[in-house]
Amino acid sequence: MALAGFNIGDTLWRRMTGYLVTIDDRVQVLAGFEAIRADAHRANDIYQDAMDAELAELATKLRAHLPITDPEFSEVVRAVHWWEQARRQPPLAAVLLHVRVLELLSQRADDTPWQKYVDDFQQARWVRHLMMQQLHGVIDACLSRAQMVANQADRDYLQELGQRITTYQPGGYALDLREGFNALPELARIFDPHDNIGRRVQDAVSRFTLPALPAWLADLESDWKLTLDRLRRVRNALAHGGPVDDESAETVQAFVEQLARLSLAVALQGLLEAKTVAVANQERKQWIDRWKTALPTAANVPDALFGPTP
Repeated sequence: MALAGFNIGDTLWRRMTGYLVTIDDRVQVLAGFEAIRADAHRANDIYQDAMDAELAELATKLRAHLPITDPEFSEVVRAVHWWEQARRQPPLAAVLLHVRVLELLSQRADDTPWQKYVDDFQQARWVRHLMMQQLHGVIDACLSRAQMVANQADRDYLQELGQRITTYQPGGYALDLREGFNALPELARIFDPHDNIGRRVQDAVSRFTLPALPAWLADLESDWKLTLDRLRRVRNALAHGGPVDDESAETVQAFVEQLARLSLAVALQGLLEAKTVAVANQERKQWIDRWKTALPTAANVPDALFGPTP
């Protein structure tokens, strides 16, 4: 089924699977990553984001809207094509194409420059994703090494925990991160604090506390500002013929690809629900703003981390 130069049921949507999916307090992982368990894969890049697989999930819904007659819908589908093309380009071209996606969606969302759009609409989502990704990565790493634990009782515990918090579906699996968080003290006991996994668990135990979360959020916001400023400089140099090299573009390529995915998924989901891109973005922004505002006063870490249901 061809649309805007690509096949929805084939090339594009297969490319969009294989990425970390954060859905409320669960993380779903689809096939396409480095294998760490016989029956599953997980992400290995901190900037990989939920939206790749969310876009893939929209493929079936999109078919029901063909042929597309809504001009805004057609624009967004065209932007998905740019995003897919960018993933096959070298860093310099990829950055320009991903920013082009952001330029289009920023105009449809609130008619502001793309830098302000991502600052206003995507920053908190990016921060929350990184927090949840770190928790997911620690839990998944512990479960994947259950058979390497010497103590039989601890091996049994890890296997039971994995069965309890893992939900399998075609192509991947999901982890219940609320239950995973509750298991952190036991994981810290099981794994030697002097090896890599043990250090990661100890760090998670320290980081995922009510006093530590606001400071961590502030640190991630600082990281966001530095990375977005670098992206802006690289993009401007590319657009205006300034000096820029592949190495500079590589430092922001994964970041801008993630922002384009985030923005496309919100727009597509909204359009499939008969909303404009502007309305869809405003609704998602209201949700993530509530999450950020509630984090410092949450009663416990799961409430602070997972926040309100979107």
